[in-house]
Amino acid sequence: MSSTFAIIVDRGETGSFGAWCPDLPGCVAAAETQEECLELMYEAIEIHLAGMREDGEPIPHPATVAATTFHHRSLTSRPGRLTDRLSGRVGQSSPRWLAAGR
Repeated sequence: MSSTFAIIVDRGETGSFGAWCPDLPGCVAAAETQEECLELMYEAIEIHLAGMREDGEPIPHPATVAATTFHHRSLTSRPGRLTDRLSGRVGQSSPRWLAAGR
């Protein structure tokens, strides 16, 4: 059975990259370039899944179904910002910084 797992890549303050998989807690990678980080992450996922199989753990069904990117200015420069629209949902699934009014 084939599964597609989402990978989140973040650029750190020093310019290096880190990656993680929301569906596989603890499965992470870090590198100086985005390309190297993704290569290491692909390998980390393969090793993580192999370890789960070896330990007899069930392989999770990916819960993440879609991903996209956006430029920071596109969120903050539009009227009706996402943070404004989510303000009524504070406490349900919103991040703590949103509840703090940042």
